[in-house]
Amino acid sequence: MTDADWIIVWDFRDTFPWYLITGPAMVAGASLLFYFKLLGYDAWISDVWGAVYAWISRILGYPIIVLVLVAGLFGTYLSASHFLGQRAAFERGEYAVSEGMAAVINPSPASAAQVLEVGGESFEYSVHDGAFDFAGRFTEGGIVQTGMQLRISHIDGRILRVERREQPPTDTPH
Repeated sequence: MTDADWIIVWDFRDTFPWYLITGPAMVAGASLLFYFKLLGYDAWISDVWGAVYAWISRILGYPIIVLVLVAGLFGTYLSASHFLGQRAAFERGEYAVSEGMAAVINPSPASAAQVLEVGGESFEYSVHDGAFDFAGRFTEGGIVQTGMQLRISHIDGRILRVERREQPPTDTPH
């Protein structure tokens, strides 16, 4: 079996890491709230809700804005460093490969969590995960199914690439 028999059906570098937007969105939101608060644009809410809002806003407003700002910056740093670290390790070839027949196991029908077993290795994934991780769907359509011949490139149990063996056309008469 040669490398030409395998087609890449999912690669983490081809998926957009939506979770990387969360941190900058938190920073932008906190900055906007700080700007509105600093310029007094929330004064009309005090007029409607009265002194209670003004008191709560003065005591909790700025600390919450600072907390969201710091969490957004920290989250952005962690997410970006994790994604870029895995990307660099993949480019350097520092990953393991498991190859064999796939077995998809759903531990609970009520759960989105799945277990994919290939070549004696188990990989957990969620079909509703928003991260850049494998979610059971291929880039060009289709889903991973039991019985597929797969080759999985992974680092520490995290799937980086999924390749499927291209099935040769059958020459059976009808």
